[in-house]
Amino acid sequence: MTALHARALSLWHYLRKVASHDPALFTASLLIGIVNGLLEGVGLFLLVPLLAFLGLGEDGGEGTSIARYFQDALNMLGLPATLETVLALFLILILARGAFSWILAECNARLCNGFLTALRTEIYNAMTSASWQHLATRRSSELSQAVTAQVEELATGATLFLQLIMSGLSMIAGVTVALIVAPWLTMAAVFFAILIVLPMMVFDLRAYRYGARSWEAMQAIYEQLSRHLAGLKAARVLSAEDRYREEFARLSDEYSGIGTTLSRNSATAGLLHSIAAAAVLSILIFIAVKSGSASMEPILLVVIFSRLLPRFQNAQQNIREILAILPQFENLQQELRESSESSEAPQRAGADPHFAQELRLRQVSFRYAAGQPLVLDGIDLVLPARGATGIVGASGSGKTTLMDIMAGLLRPSSGEFLADGTAIDATMLAGWRRRIAYVTQEEFLFDDSVRANLAIANPGTSDAQIWAALEAARADNLVRDLPMGLDTLIGDRGARLSRGQRQRLCLARALLGKPDLLILDEATSALNPVDEREILIALRDAARDRAVVVVAHRISTVAWTDRIIVMAHGRILEDGAFRELLHDPSSLVHAMHALEGPDTLDAGLHKPC
Repeated sequence: MTALHARALSLWHYLRKVASHDPALFTASLLIGIVNGLLEGVGLFLLVPLLAFLGLGEDGGEGTSIARYFQDALNMLGLPATLETVLALFLILILARGAFSWILAECNARLCNGFLTALRTEIYNAMTSASWQHLATRRSSELSQAVTAQVEELATGATLFLQLIMSGLSMIAGVTVALIVAPWLTMAAVFFAILIVLPMMVFDLRAYRYGARSWEAMQAIYEQLSRHLAGLKAARVLSAEDRYREEFARLSDEYSGIGTTLSRNSATAGLLHSIAAAAVLSILIFIAVKSGSASMEPILLVVIFSRLLPRFQNAQQNIREILAILPQFENLQQELRESSESSEAPQRAGADPHFAQELRLRQVSFRYAAGQPLVLDGIDLVLPARGATGIVGASGSGKTTLMDIMAGLLRPSSGEFLADGTAIDATMLAGWRRRIAYVTQEEFLFDDSVRANLAIANPGTSDAQIWAALEAARADNLVRDLPMGLDTLIGDRGARLSRGQRQRLCLARALLGKPDLLILDEATSALNPVDEREILIALRDAARDRAVVVVAHRISTVAWTDRIIVMAHGRILEDGAFRELLHDPSSLVHAMHALEGPDTLDAGLHKPC
């Protein structure tokens, strides 16, 4: 497939997507545009009798015959064939065309705004429905840009498409009138117009390339902004803000330079097009005059083509602008396809998994993509429905991937994942996730009240239930000490709270959902001993009536659990009670405990539950 064919195919898909959003409104807009074009054609046609009344065309040319037919038509309608009548009809047509233009603008605005909303909703829904495995490979800046800037650009492209269609209808009307007045000269003009358009395609293809570069440059700006905002505090502490500013300025200058090049490409094409069109029109008028054509023909051609020329140039400009936007449409379509292909199967009716006895992983292996190494390799694991399990291992040992599978975020590449003997397939993942709670080291809190942040786990919950969850998470006193209690605003990402306070609120939210399985993945890694002790006591209590899994780097964090699993290179190397493994000199738990030194946590906490 040639590049030109590929661009044409993409343009067709783009236009079809705009039209398919609201076919009825698009059809109505198209019909109104056709009527508008016909009115413009009739208006141009009225120029023939109008010029005849001004004394032109009296030498018996084609224009005079048209004027005579028009006079006969007026006589049949009982209207006087006078200048006043022609001017009145001309005025009525202008008013009618103005009214239809207003209606057309209203339809187009509704169509484009509706397309914008529908497209934004489509891409947002596709992303949020995609599998976690797919989302984990995407940068957050790319996703946010797709839902914001890219969608806005594509809505602009939809407006340009509609303008292009309307310009085409107007040009058809004008050319039709010109064919009636001076057929040979008009056909010659159309022929030369095609000759002008063909070399202009070089500028059109450049517009596509510059548009692709512009989109990539904007992506880099979004990524830079995302990195800076994510590490705003660290950047200030490290006095690295000047480096961020310099990089942002460099990327902005690069984007601006590409935009300037794109504008220069369009302006150059417009200039060459104007020169070529003016030369062709001058040649046609010269031929018409020298060939002895009726005096009306050159005048009408000047009038008609002077009105068509700007529309023709605008149409070419619209095509170039659409081509500059086209790379974003192609990218968004690819994102939609990939997100849709990776989306999870809908929850099957009656497929509600139960976890009252045990959770079993049987020979579970996982890799993120074909050809990549295994992250998990042949995991066999059984978790009882009650009790606490600690999982330790170095970074990259597969702990988080294992937790993501247990949480229903990832599906095993091979092997089985069963709850109470029932394999959890793709149609049961949503139901399974409703039975678990997952707390990570990155606290998910938003700029709202404590109550709103907790209630997201169980909408409609009462304050009494919230306080019960806070008490279970050892977080009730900290909330009572806040200025407005549950109504206290905690800032963006909980910025007005300490790290330990944020973790306890996240734990309270997890407990509020009354999960069958509670997972904490490095959730206490950055806490001081006092805050960590408070959370671990809460977890010890929570493990009495549910399964609790705690992932950590340090043995001291999980020494209190009923059982400890040591992972390395995607495999389980050790599995047993803390004290049994501790007293085995060959055990990794023994070696890790020796390296950590004396426990900094309360010794009583380390007793098995």
